[in-house]
Amino acid sequence: MKMKMKVKVVTRKLVKPCKATPLHLGRYKISLLDQINPAVNHTRILYYSCDDGESKCILLEESMAQILSNFYLLAGRYNKEKQQVDCNDQGALFSTAQVDVDLSLTLRSHVDPQQLNQLLPVDLAAVDGPTHPILAVQINRFLCGGLAIAACVSHRVVDTASFSLFFTAWATTAHTTGKLLIQPYFDHRSSYFPAENLPPHDDGPHENIITERYIFDNKAIKKLCQRLTSEPPLSRVVAVSTFLAQALLRTDIARRGEP
Repeated sequence: MKMKMKVKVVTRKLVKPCKATPLHLGRYKISLLDQINPAVNHTRILYYSCDDGESKCILLEESMAQILSNFYLLAGRYNKEKQQVDCNDQGALFSTAQVDVDLSLTLRSHVDPQQLNQLLPVDLAAVDGPTHPILAVQINRFLCGGLAIAACVSHRVVDTASFSLFFTAWATTAHTTGKLLIQPYFDHRSSYFPAENLPPHDDGPHENIITERYIFDNKAIKKLCQRLTSEPPLSRVVAVSTFLAQALLRTDIARRGEP
């Protein structure tokens, strides 16, 4: 039987860069590649066991203000008419919420996958509007003290690799008490692939999309790491990602008859 999970938002605020973005970086034109991306948010939810969630929330907020001075695009707003990011330091959305269950119950798949959307700070389609934050984060605190850090970022501006780089920079800054060790580079792809006046594109409803959830426990991940021998040893994330990628490739071959 699936368990009902309730999430109550406690605080919502805009976190601005600790340093103002220089005027010459105030506009960032998107490229044609960004323009044709679907109008959705990338999402990530990271789960952590923790016994001092309140102090962690303060640290995460402070370190976010630090890294936004480098990731200044994420503190701006997307201008759909001009097809550019106005890097005006309006800030990223930072929310905290309380969850009425223990983290362990959530990780054991007793919660319907659709309910996990409650952990997200904004709707998946909350993009392209003049007030929509490019980056939104919600720190969810469970009854046991554990945390779920959920983040949404506009696919119009950020791709998967850049999203991963942001998380790495955020974590590194938090661990090094504010030292900015990772400097992103925002290439101007618009000079090579300029945006065009494309007709409006509506993805339409997606009633045929099914959400499924797969749980890999410690024992299963250990087996995967043993099967995928490597020097140096693979991380847990790489081991699971490799397994999933191989499964997708085998499925594609089974459906098409060829790689």
